[in-house]
Amino acid sequence: LASHMLSSECCGLSREWLSANFGEKCVAVYRNFKDPQSRGAADDKAELMRLHEALALLRRGGEEVNGLYLYDLSLPLQLPGLLEHVHIPRYFAHCYLQQTRDLHCFSRSWPTLFIGAKGSQAKLHVDQWNGHFWMHMISGRKKWTIFHPEDAHLLRPTVPERRHHPVFPSINELTSGDASSDFARARRLEVVLEEGETLFVPGGTPHLVVNLTDSVAVAGNFLDESNFDAAMADMRAMAAQEGASGSIAGVLAALDEIEFEPDLGLHQDCLDPRFLVVKYRDFIGGAAARWDPIPPGEDGDGA
Repeated sequence: LASHMLSSECCGLSREWLSANFGEKCVAVYRNFKDPQSRGAADDKAELMRLHEALALLRRGGEEVNGLYLYDLSLPLQLPGLLEHVHIPRYFAHCYLQQTRDLHCFSRSWPTLFIGAKGSQAKLHVDQWNGHFWMHMISGRKKWTIFHPEDAHLLRPTVPERRHHPVFPSINELTSGDASSDFARARRLEVVLEEGETLFVPGGTPHLVVNLTDSVAVAGNFLDESNFDAAMADMRAMAAQEGASGSIAGVLAALDEIEFEPDLGLHQDCLDPRFLVVKYRDFIGGAAARWDPIPPGEDGDGA
């Protein structure tokens, strides 16, 4: 998909192009996404800075970028102009969250942007509401460690008060002392995501990601028939904690009124890669999910 995921005008989302076209936009930048040994007890608090300032820090390198991460930045909400240049893998364009009649808090959440310094990493975590996750690597390399969801209990999860989703100890804690034997038994898959590759992570799967180099990626969560029941159960529990006025209640109401077609947008055809990405305007509202294998207006013979 690599040659089709971005427009030809955006120079591969290079730092220079991003700075020139979106550099004055304010973005949330984290500075504590470090390896556990040097992370300390500081919270993952973001600071606002201009995008060109964050990219200039990455260019300079050194100790001041240790742990620097633009993490899960919503393009529709924060950098909508970039959506003209970033496409979405068609494998995920059938997302139920885009097929609702009413808008809700997830209608315009994805895709998101990740820009990380070499060595930066997020804590071991599981995505909320059993959401599936995809990521496309635009530049750089990331090491993913993905644990079997049935072995999550071996990672010593705890659920904080008034929270629905678990948090996990650091890898340092899990690999030392009494926890180490449990951690060693947890089944896992380790993979290095390379430039131009796309990764799918099933909902409910604990994972840890380390940037092996400076990196740029786009990603999203999604919902379909395969995780619908688990996601709805999670969201009902979240809504019960939030109350009727919470944002998750709106998501549930929007999903509950639709009778989804599980096979909509799923095709067995072997397609040219140019037909395996969709533009954002075709993603929102679920338009691309209703396409035949060959998108409207396209010539299937490659002419």
